[in-house]
Amino acid sequence: MPELSPSARGQVLHRLGFAFKRPKNRLLKADEAKREAFVAEYAALRGEARQSGARIFFADEAHFRADAELRGKWVLKGKPALVDSTSLSLCCCPAIPSPKLKSENVTLG
Repeated sequence: MPELSPSARGQVLHRLGFAFKRPKNRLLKADEAKREAFVAEYAALRGEARQSGARIFFADEAHFRADAELRGKWVLKGKPALVDSTSLSLCCCPAIPSPKLKSENVTLG
């Protein structure tokens, strides 16, 4: 049987109902309770900042990752392209209020 070229393989997979998508990491060590607590606390912080006119800034830090990042994955159309991961994709510092805007600092505990 002759070998198919990469473009021919892609066409066959498309005809079979697949799509080539960039995958998203699904964290295996994620704690749903901690996430929900953070979302609630951050919503309250945003409300305080909106009322006082303050701005919230985030700083991203450089870090190493233990897992490789995939460029794409063939999945059935309509299905998410998820890849299990144990490394966080983002590392953020806590919210940093702008000292120029308000003298009162609003931060996450």
